[in-house]
Amino acid sequence: MFELNKELQSLGSSSETYGHWDLGLMKLVQDGTLVVPSPAVAQHFAVESLWDGKAVPFGVHKPWWAYNKRYTSHRLLELLEVCPEIKILCPYATRSRANKDSRHGKAAQIFVKMACLDHVS
Repeated sequence: MFELNKELQSLGSSSETYGHWDLGLMKLVQDGTLVVPSPAVAQHFAVESLWDGKAVPFGVHKPWWAYNKRYTSHRLLELLEVCPEIKILCPYATRSRANKDSRHGKAAQIFVKMACLDHVS
């Protein structure tokens, strides 16, 4: 992990990737420095658009992004049941509701309605 952090710091200071850690990580994957897990393994660690519905994820990142493609309201409620901490994302999802991109706005509106009513004014 320490070596990976040093690699990211050096990539983060380049003009191509400055401020974009995801681009830095992508470069590390492309050159073989970083090996990423398969989607089947990754969905046990963190949820965004993939979740097997079985494992309790270690973390989540905008789980509403997959609402239109992979989740139904039933799946989102299942995720909320096993990972109630996703309510921490309610303020961010609330701000995202006005976004015109369907992956952000419409899906965030549904997420807020289902998961955040007790957190939203």
